[in-house]
This record gives sequence, structure tokens and C-alpha cells, in this order.
Amino acid sequence: MPSLGGRLSVVYVARTTPRTVLGRTAHTRCSRSLQGEQLAQKQFRPPPAWLIIGLYAVGLAPVLGRLILLLTTTGRKSGLLRVTPLQYEEIDGAFYVASAQGTRADWFRNILADPHVQVRVKSRRIRGIAEPITDPRRIVDFIELRLRRHPKMMSAILQSDGLPAGPSRAQLEEYAAKLAMVIIRPEYA
Repeated sequence: MPSLGGRLSVVYVARTTPRTVLGRTAHTRCSRSLQGEQLAQKQFRPPPAWLIIGLYAVGLAPVLGRLILLLTTTGRKSGLLRVTPLQYEEIDGAFYVASAQGTRADWFRNILADPHVQVRVKSRRIRGIAEPITDPRRIVDFIELRLRRHPKMMSAILQSDGLPAGPSRAQLEEYAAKLAMVIIRPEYA
């Protein structure tokens, strides 16, 4: 049986605990086991960016690309290309991505400095122009669309941020006031 080659990550990091996975002892990092409602109340953490980028590189883009794209921006200070995996929705040929960190996210600030971006979705590579959006009503429209398309995932994310299971439009608008969104439209030569 092959070695696991590293640690498995769990939602919260505190101490290393041995666990048996696939007949092998692996070390997972966790503070305690979280179940059901406890997990929903805890902060949602996506997998690390390096993992998603690596999985795209080894050929899993068709699978991951159903939910996650790779956004390449130009660093506003360094001028270097920066790759960020983000969840997205494709609407009428444009790619919509949201920033949970609002306008503080590095990739969002890079777009403010230079809106020319590259997107990798599944096996497609697309050059585009990014339009930053901070209007809470437009962001709520996007969140509501995502709730319709991915109800379980989005409910878990919203609940981890302290919202109820079925938030009202007013609650979503209050929540969206701290978010930012970008619409990426493909450039056509």
C-alpha cells in the first residue's frame, strides 16, 4: 500500500493526533471532532490554494473545474503573475467570483490595479477583463443564484459565517456589505 506522503488536514488546527486511514496510521491535525451543528457554526475553510493548483496541474481540472477556476492576476506591487483558486459561476459566458475578504483580498486589489486577467476553467484558458463589484444588492443576487445552484454548500458557508439556514434578503444584504465580487468577461480578438 502506498504511503500517504503527508498529513490529512481537518477543519481546525491545534494538535497532531494519530488516525487510521486506509489501513495506515496518519497524523491529522485537529483540536476535537466536530459534528453536525458544531461544524456548521465553525468558520468554513477551503482547501489550501497550493493543493487546488497542484490538482489542476496533474490533470484533475475537468473535475475541479466544475466548481473552481484558477484566476491569474498581475501583482500590483511585484508585477508577477499570481494564481488564485476561486469558486465561480458561469453566467452568459462571463465568470462571476466573490471575495469573502471583500476589497482586502490580494487578488481583488490586483484587479483594481490591472483588470486584465487570465482564467483557467477545466481545460479552457481564457483572457478576460475583470469588473469589480461592491454593490451589496448585486452581490446578494449572486449569492441567491449560488444558493439555488448549490444549496447545501452555500448554506454551510453562510451558516459558518453566522447566518441562519434560510436567510432573508435583508440579512443577505447586510452580509454582502462586507463582500466584493468580480465579473470576468472574456476578451475576444
